[in-house]
Amino acid sequence: MGLIQRQSIKYSAVSVAGILIGAISTIFIYKLDEAFYGTIQFVQSTANLLFPVLSLGSASLIIRFFPDFKDPQKQHNGFLGFVFLLAFGGIGVGLVLYSFLKTPIILQLEELGFDLRLFEQYEFYIFGLAVFLLFNLILSNYSSLFGRIVIPRLLNDFVLTKLLIPVLVLLHLYTAYTGQQLFQWMLWAYAIAFLLLIFYVIQLKQFKVRPNFSFLKKVNLKEMGVYASYGVVSIMGSMIAVRIDNLMVTSLINETITGRYNILGFMANTINFPLLALTSIGAPIMAEKIKSNDWVGVKSLYQKSSINGMIAGLLLFIGVLSNLEDLLKFMGKYEDLSPLIPVFIFLGLAKLFDLVTSLNTQIILYSQFYRFNLVVILLLAIVNILNNYLFIKILGFGAVGAALSTLISIFVYNAIKLFFIWWKFKILPITLSTLLLCLIAFVSLLVGYFLPISFSPILNMAIRSVLIVLVYVLLTLQFNISIDFENLVKDSWTKLKL
Repeated sequence: MGLIQRQSIKYSAVSVAGILIGAISTIFIYKLDEAFYGTIQFVQSTANLLFPVLSLGSASLIIRFFPDFKDPQKQHNGFLGFVFLLAFGGIGVGLVLYSFLKTPIILQLEELGFDLRLFEQYEFYIFGLAVFLLFNLILSNYSSLFGRIVIPRLLNDFVLTKLLIPVLVLLHLYTAYTGQQLFQWMLWAYAIAFLLLIFYVIQLKQFKVRPNFSFLKKVNLKEMGVYASYGVVSIMGSMIAVRIDNLMVTSLINETITGRYNILGFMANTINFPLLALTSIGAPIMAEKIKSNDWVGVKSLYQKSSINGMIAGLLLFIGVLSNLEDLLKFMGKYEDLSPLIPVFIFLGLAKLFDLVTSLNTQIILYSQFYRFNLVVILLLAIVNILNNYLFIKILGFGAVGAALSTLISIFVYNAIKLFFIWWKFKILPITLSTLLLCLIAFVSLLVGYFLPISFSPILNMAIRSVLIVLVYVLLTLQFNISIDFENLVKDSWTKLKL
């Protein structure tokens, strides 16, 4: 078994464990203190929007330009050290800009009706989290260059999100700790994760941070600078696509609604876990194929990533949607959360479209047309911010409006990139199997959703889920949707028989 396959299996195991713990937290914990859970989501989302500005594009350089610096005999010419220096410079520039722009920006937003009370209360922790998010992303991307994605994923997404957040919510609910104290704990947790990632890279014998400044004469610094600049906008646009809704809901409504929004949002985000695995594993491979001009390999990876991600994503979407009303009744939050069911539908559809288009962002970013991503990202940012304000504040759609805005933005964003890739490279991720899989998912959804059962919520969910999985898997195998999926099912069946 190769390194990539082993890492893929471990990555999937961590992802599944994260989903299970996240589901337990969503069903049993977050509903107990929706306001503080909403506050945590606001602080984390704001930090995620801030760290691209502080980065100066340092994190985006790693996968794209490491091949130019790669030389084990010369410690990769201190590439990681150059990236760290750029990050420290970005933090300094960001703090200077913030000191000058803070007051006029806050005044302007307050005139538009935004309540920035939480931001002013927790701004120190927001900046601290942004800094650690930046360095943790740098080390995670750097580790992926050597085929190592599991430990960074375990720390960043499993420990710091799936485990830490429910613990903080419970401490806020059942102890005398204040929000300020608990966010101090959160900051310490991120700092410890940063130190552990450094130790991990050292263990890989890849912590080469002494910059070889003479080597800079051999690389195109102008190209790196331009790419880093575009990287800032690219990452920020991506964060706006998935994080701005939390900021808008909190500042235009309140943190309690943000908490409820994120309970439904978590259910939708489970659909996205196949894409996280595909991008983490596939991005370095895609970069190498594009660099070597292997467009046959690019097309194959593009289409396989799309269909394999969709198989998992569609099953999760129809499974949750079919059981959602029973799940809310089981949680005892049906009255509060049932009006927000459209939030799951809109966000879920957005995640599915992300899966359909799979590695389109990586294809553009690692090609000579990476500048085009700036245009699309700017469009995404403008559309999403304006739509959120329109749907939440002006039209009064509330949290449902935020989800609808995200769906529109993600659809426009990916559709433009899809067309651009087809125009420039004549490749598409969509095949006949894609359409057949959508039909299979629709049939499975109908079977599960209209199943005439009326037992207890948990028994209803169990019966419905088993039936959906059986119909979906059997039809997917019958129509030969994916050879990779068929092999996975055969291997799993063989192991079960043993």
